[in-house]
Amino acid sequence: HSLEIYSDKHFMIAFRNHQNFLEQFVLLIPLIWICAISVSDLLASLFGSLFFVGRVWWARAYPRNFGHRPAVILCLFSFVALLLSVISSTIYALTQ
Repeated sequence: HSLEIYSDKHFMIAFRNHQNFLEQFVLLIPLIWICAISVSDLLASLFGSLFFVGRVWWARAYPRNFGHRPAVILCLFSFVALLLSVISSTIYALTQ
C-alpha cells in the first residue's frame, strides 16, 4: 500500500519539502547557536532569518514548475555564511 502515498503528487511535494527542511535544520540550528555564542547574536539572527525566509519562499515556489532557484541560492548563501563565520571564529579562538 505504499504506492498509494507516492501516487499523490501534492502529498509528495509537501513531503519532500518537509523532509528537505528537516535535513537542513539538523545542521542549521547548531550553526546559528555557535555563531550567536562565538561571533554575534545579530549576525546569527540575520543569517538564520534569511535562511528561514528562503525556506518559506522555496516551499511556496516548489510546486509551481520548480521555479525555486532564487530561494535555494538564498538558503545556500545564508547557510554558507553561517558556516564560514563559525569556522573562522573557531580558527581565531584556537590561534589565540
